[in-house]
Amino acid sequence: MEDDVLKEKEKFLSIKTGKHFLGYALIGGISNSIEIIFLFLLVEIFGIYYLIASVCVYMFGSIFTFLGRKFFVFKDKNLKNIFRQFAKYVFMFIIGITLNIFIMKSFVDGFNIHYAIAYITSILITGIIGFLWNKKITFKS
Repeated sequence: MEDDVLKEKEKFLSIKTGKHFLGYALIGGISNSIEIIFLFLLVEIFGIYYLIASVCVYMFGSIFTFLGRKFFVFKDKNLKNIFRQFAKYVFMFIIGITLNIFIMKSFVDGFNIHYAIAYITSILITGIIGFLWNKKITFKS
């Protein structure tokens, strides 16, 4: 039993996991950059209400990051369970957004921390949780 725990710890701290995490963060960063550009275009150029625009951008971002992380980060080429994987991915995305709102509200209103610092903290926390969920559950690598 103790050997299993040690093997799992070594696997988690491997170079492969490090590469997965960097790729995961890179795909997220690319997606966030594209989302911000599209949000600006939809609101400022096309005059779409910002909440509707943010939902559209959010949906695009979740599809982009799912596909990028599935095929390029975790090298999962299997299409058999793609809809089940996407459902797991979206489930974690919803948890992440909920956690983000909770952290932002707590840090800014509760602890009087600047919103930018609260947001960066939230992204780090939700990013790590999302990575662990997707590595262990969604893509099982």
